[in-house]
Amino acid sequence: MARRYNPTAPVGQYTPLHLVTSVNPVGVGRCISTTAPAPAGTGLQTVTPAAFGGIYSGQKLKVNQGSSNPYEIIVVASVNYTAGTFTAIFANAYTGTINLVSFADGTDLGPLVINQAGTGVTITLYNGSPLLYPLPTSPSPVCPDFGVIAVLVPGASDKRYACSLDYGLFYKTTQSSFGDYTLQYRDMSV
Repeated sequence: MARRYNPTAPVGQYTPLHLVTSVNPVGVGRCISTTAPAPAGTGLQTVTPAAFGGIYSGQKLKVNQGSSNPYEIIVVASVNYTAGTFTAIFANAYTGTINLVSFADGTDLGPLVINQAGTGVTITLYNGSPLLYPLPTSPSPVCPDFGVIAVLVPGASDKRYACSLDYGLFYKTTQSSFGDYTLQYRDMSV
Protein backbone atom coordinates (compact mmCIF):
# COMPACT_ATOMS: atom_id res chain seq x y z
CA MET A 1 0.00 0.00 0.00
CA ALA A 2 1.22 3.48 -0.77
CA ARG A 3 2.39 5.73 2.09
CA ARG A 4 0.18 8.72 2.78
CA TYR A 5 1.51 12.17 3.58
CA ASN A 6 -0.04 14.50 6.10
CA PRO A 7 -3.14 15.83 4.23
CA THR A 8 -2.41 19.36 5.44
CA ALA A 9 1.05 19.39 3.87
CA PRO A 10 2.37 22.67 2.44
CA VAL A 11 1.49 23.48 -1.17
CA GLY A 12 5.18 23.14 -2.10
CA GLN A 13 4.89 19.37 -1.73
CA TYR A 14 2.36 19.21 -4.58
CA THR A 15 3.17 18.84 -8.27
CA PRO A 16 1.25 21.08 -10.69
CA LEU A 17 -0.36 19.48 -13.74
CA HIS A 18 -1.81 21.56 -16.55
CA LEU A 19 -5.02 19.77 -17.58
CA VAL A 20 -5.63 18.96 -21.24
CA THR A 21 -8.90 18.09 -22.91
CA SER A 22 -9.60 14.38 -23.03
CA VAL A 23 -12.76 12.33 -23.41
CA ASN A 24 -10.74 9.28 -22.33
CA PRO A 25 -9.47 8.87 -18.76
CA VAL A 26 -6.04 10.43 -18.18
CA GLY A 27 -3.79 9.15 -15.39
CA VAL A 28 -2.15 11.72 -13.14
CA GLY A 29 1.46 11.26 -11.99
CA ARG A 30 2.36 7.57 -11.89
CA CYS A 31 -1.18 6.50 -12.85
CA ILE A 32 -1.50 4.79 -16.23
CA SER A 33 -4.50 4.13 -18.46
CA THR A 34 -3.41 3.27 -22.00
CA THR A 35 -3.51 0.60 -24.70
CA ALA A 36 -0.86 -1.42 -26.52
CA PRO A 37 -0.63 -4.03 -29.25
CA ALA A 38 -0.95 -7.46 -27.63
CA PRO A 39 2.38 -9.14 -26.86
CA ALA A 40 3.47 -12.05 -29.07
CA GLY A 41 2.74 -14.69 -26.42
CA THR A 42 3.28 -15.62 -22.78
CA GLY A 43 6.40 -15.34 -20.65
CA LEU A 44 8.76 -12.34 -20.76
CA GLN A 45 7.46 -9.95 -23.43
CA THR A 46 8.31 -6.45 -24.66
CA VAL A 47 5.36 -4.05 -24.84
CA THR A 48 5.08 -0.69 -26.65
CA PRO A 49 2.23 1.27 -25.01
CA ALA A 50 0.37 4.07 -26.83
CA ALA A 51 1.14 6.45 -23.94
CA PHE A 52 4.33 5.84 -22.00
CA GLY A 53 4.49 8.55 -19.32
CA GLY A 54 4.41 7.30 -15.74
CA ILE A 55 5.49 3.70 -16.36
CA TYR A 56 8.31 2.57 -14.08
CA SER A 57 10.11 -0.63 -13.15
CA GLY A 58 8.27 -2.56 -10.43
CA GLN A 59 4.88 -0.99 -11.25
CA LYS A 60 1.78 -3.20 -11.16
CA LEU A 61 -0.43 -2.95 -14.24
CA LYS A 62 -3.75 -4.69 -14.82
CA VAL A 63 -4.00 -6.11 -18.35
CA ASN A 64 -7.34 -6.88 -20.00
CA GLN A 65 -9.29 -6.82 -23.24
CA GLY A 66 -12.73 -6.26 -21.75
CA SER A 67 -15.25 -8.25 -19.78
CA SER A 68 -15.27 -11.44 -21.84
CA ASN A 69 -11.51 -12.00 -21.93
CA PRO A 70 -8.88 -13.01 -19.38
CA TYR A 71 -7.14 -10.40 -17.28
CA GLU A 72 -4.06 -10.45 -15.11
CA ILE A 73 -1.81 -8.22 -13.05
CA ILE A 74 1.71 -7.91 -14.40
CA VAL A 75 4.76 -6.30 -12.81
CA VAL A 76 6.93 -4.13 -15.06
CA ALA A 77 10.34 -5.85 -15.07
CA SER A 78 12.34 -3.22 -16.98
CA VAL A 79 11.77 0.04 -18.84
CA ASN A 80 13.49 1.36 -21.97
CA TYR A 81 12.61 5.07 -21.96
CA THR A 82 14.47 5.73 -25.22
CA ALA A 83 12.49 3.08 -27.15
CA GLY A 84 9.23 3.71 -25.24
CA THR A 85 8.92 0.05 -24.23
CA PHE A 86 8.79 -2.07 -21.11
CA THR A 87 9.14 -5.79 -20.38
CA ALA A 88 6.94 -7.94 -18.16
CA ILE A 89 6.02 -11.58 -17.71
CA PHE A 90 2.57 -12.45 -19.12
CA ALA A 91 0.64 -15.55 -18.02
CA ASN A 92 -2.15 -15.13 -20.60
CA ALA A 93 -2.01 -14.86 -24.40
CA TYR A 94 -3.81 -11.92 -26.03
CA THR A 95 -4.61 -10.82 -29.57
CA GLY A 96 -5.30 -7.38 -31.01
CA THR A 97 -5.09 -4.56 -28.47
CA ILE A 98 -4.75 -4.78 -24.70
CA ASN A 99 -5.67 -2.24 -22.01
CA LEU A 100 -3.00 -1.35 -19.46
CA VAL A 101 -4.19 0.28 -16.23
CA SER A 102 -2.15 1.06 -13.13
CA PHE A 103 -3.38 -0.61 -9.99
CA ALA A 104 -2.95 0.72 -6.45
CA ASP A 105 -0.64 3.71 -7.06
CA GLY A 106 -2.19 6.25 -4.73
CA THR A 107 -2.45 10.02 -5.20
CA ASP A 108 -3.05 12.91 -2.81
CA LEU A 109 -5.26 15.55 -4.40
CA GLY A 110 -4.62 19.24 -3.80
CA PRO A 111 -6.19 22.40 -5.22
CA LEU A 112 -7.60 22.82 -8.72
CA VAL A 113 -6.42 26.25 -9.86
CA ILE A 114 -8.70 27.94 -12.38
CA ASN A 115 -6.42 30.19 -14.41
CA GLN A 116 -9.14 30.99 -16.94
CA ALA A 117 -12.62 29.50 -16.90
CA GLY A 118 -13.92 27.99 -20.13
CA THR A 119 -17.50 27.46 -21.22
CA GLY A 120 -19.47 24.24 -20.93
CA VAL A 121 -16.56 22.57 -19.10
CA THR A 122 -17.05 19.52 -16.92
CA ILE A 123 -14.08 17.83 -15.24
CA THR A 124 -14.70 14.37 -13.78
CA LEU A 125 -12.20 13.10 -11.17
CA TYR A 126 -11.84 9.38 -10.43
CA ASN A 127 -10.28 7.33 -7.64
CA GLY A 128 -8.88 4.64 -9.93
CA SER A 129 -9.28 4.31 -13.68
CA PRO A 130 -12.80 3.80 -15.03
CA LEU A 131 -11.18 1.41 -17.55
CA LEU A 132 -10.08 -0.97 -14.80
CA TYR A 133 -11.68 -4.37 -15.35
CA PRO A 134 -13.06 -6.04 -13.45
CA LEU A 135 -14.08 -2.98 -11.50
CA PRO A 136 -13.77 -3.23 -7.74
CA THR A 137 -17.23 -3.30 -6.23
CA SER A 138 -18.24 -0.40 -4.05
CA PRO A 139 -18.97 -0.31 -1.21
CA SER A 140 -16.76 -3.13 -0.04
CA PRO A 141 -14.14 -3.53 2.68
CA VAL A 142 -11.46 -3.88 -0.02
CA CYS A 143 -12.18 -0.67 -1.95
CA PRO A 144 -15.06 1.36 -0.53
CA ASP A 145 -14.19 4.60 -2.34
CA PHE A 146 -13.44 3.44 -5.89
CA GLY A 147 -14.93 5.41 -8.79
CA VAL A 148 -16.09 8.98 -9.41
CA ILE A 149 -15.14 11.33 -6.58
CA ALA A 150 -16.16 14.66 -8.13
CA VAL A 151 -17.88 16.09 -11.18
CA LEU A 152 -16.82 19.72 -11.46
CA VAL A 153 -18.20 22.60 -13.46
CA PRO A 154 -15.41 25.14 -12.87
CA GLY A 155 -16.40 28.73 -12.21
CA ALA A 156 -14.16 31.66 -11.45
CA SER A 157 -12.75 30.45 -8.12
CA ASP A 158 -10.31 27.68 -7.25
CA LYS A 159 -11.54 24.37 -5.83
CA ARG A 160 -9.77 23.12 -2.69
CA TYR A 161 -9.35 19.43 -1.94
CA ALA A 162 -7.61 17.47 0.77
CA CYS A 163 -8.12 13.79 0.05
CA SER A 164 -6.09 10.67 -0.60
CA LEU A 165 -7.03 8.41 -3.49
CA ASP A 166 -5.71 4.91 -2.86
CA TYR A 167 -6.32 3.77 -6.46
CA GLY A 168 -4.75 6.81 -8.10
CA LEU A 169 -6.13 9.98 -9.68
CA PHE A 170 -7.63 9.95 -13.17
CA TYR A 171 -9.65 12.63 -14.94
CA LYS A 172 -11.57 13.26 -18.14
CA THR A 173 -13.21 16.39 -19.54
CA THR A 174 -16.09 17.59 -21.66
CA GLN A 175 -16.29 21.15 -22.94
CA SER A 176 -17.50 23.62 -25.49
CA SER A 177 -14.50 25.89 -24.98
CA PHE A 178 -11.83 24.55 -22.61
CA GLY A 179 -10.28 27.01 -20.17
CA ASP A 180 -6.91 26.91 -18.43
CA TYR A 181 -6.74 24.67 -15.36
CA THR A 182 -3.92 23.46 -13.13
CA LEU A 183 -4.47 20.47 -10.85
CA GLN A 184 -2.10 19.99 -7.92
CA TYR A 185 -1.32 16.45 -6.79
CA ARG A 186 1.24 14.35 -4.97
CA ASP A 187 2.07 10.71 -5.74
CA MET A 188 1.97 8.55 -2.63
CA SER A 189 5.28 6.89 -1.93
CA VAL A 190 5.44 3.18 -2.64
